[in-house]
Amino acid sequence: MNPVFNESFIFNVPYENIRKTSLSISVMDYDRMGRNELIGQVILGSKSGPMEVKHWNEMFAKSRQPVAQWHILKDFS
Repeated sequence: MNPVFNESFIFNVPYENIRKTSLSISVMDYDRMGRNELIGQVILGSKSGPMEVKHWNEMFAKSRQPVAQWHILKDFS
């Protein structure tokens, strides 16, 4: 009941596409029986909320280095 999400991801995005690119992360509740339910989402990109934009910009400022950041999951439905 207390998951830890400590994953690393690497994406190659052409520089000319950076401004129109965003990363959407969805966290799902896995059930063996019944439906898997959406717990929440976070969207990282140049047009996200202030904390997400800060993380997005830090990732580009520290290219090829890990940039860890906690995010609050939101309900976009």
